Order: sequence, then structure tokens, then C-alpha cells
Amino acid sequence: MDIRIECRGFTDVELDSLIELHHYGKISDQQYAHGRNSIEELGFSFPFFYWEFEGKRYILDGHGRKQILLRMREEGFNIPPLPADPVFAKDRKEAKKKLLAQESRYKDFDQKGFDDFLQEDNLILEDVENFVEIPGMQFGEKTKKNKKPKQITCPQCQHVFEV
Repeated sequence: MDIRIECRGFTDVELDSLIELHHYGKISDQQYAHGRNSIEELGFSFPFFYWEFEGKRYILDGHGRKQILLRMREEGFNIPPLPADPVFAKDRKEAKKKLLAQESRYKDFDQKGFDDFLQEDNLILEDVENFVEIPGMQFGEKTKKNKKPKQITCPQCQHVFEV
């Protein structure tokens, strides 16, 4: 099974040529599932950002995606060369500052804005629930309105309940 590439970068790089600049977090099984689902449904859609120093490419953006792609490769997926963009820094300290700046959020979603964003194009829970994970955001009633209720049968009376 091949990974579909859905973006372009300044260059293409082999997954194994990218070195993690930090090791302060591993992805959970749920994060892996969301990331894998995203790549399977939407393709690899965002280039890696890397800082090159002494012939090595250190990841500034894409640590989680690298972990996801490595697991996918273990499961039999073919990982082609991946789009990537260089980011310039004078030394490792500046590269780490840029990594932290990239990881920072300068704007938060608020719940109403999030619900309105989804509603604008009639996105519903089923459209995104398998790969979207935004801390602090809940899918509101607007995004759930087209979701089919789950049916549960009572084992004693056989009555069917919708939840």
C-alpha cells in the first residue's frame, strides 16, 4: 500500500533521513489512529520543516507525523520520498527556538468559532471524527445533527433504545 502525496515542498526527502530534534513526547495509540486515518483519507498533505546542520536534517515540524509514518511502514505501507522545506538557523539553539515558535499557538479556537467553521461547509462529525484532534474542542450539536443514533437492545426486555 502506498502513501499518497498531496502537497509539494522545496525538496523531497527519505523518511529515515529526518532526525528528531526533540524527544519530549511519543504519540498515543489514539493519536496514531487519528494520524493514520488522516494520511489514509487525505494523503500526506503538509511538508516536513527541517533544519540542516553538518549534512543532517533535523525535524522542526513533523515529529508526530514521522512517528506515524514509521508505524505505518511497519504495518506494510510504502513510504515514498516526502515533501520537505528547509528552515534556516545559525545554530542548534536558534533551531530549537524556531521549533518552539512553530509549536506555539498564537490563536485558540473558541467553541462557537469551531462550530461555525464546521457548519460553513456542512462538515459533520462523521466527516472528521476519525482524524481530528483539537485540544479543548467539542463537537457541538450543529456538527452532530446528521449523525445516525446508535441502537442498543436491552438484553432482558429486548426493547431497542437509540442513543
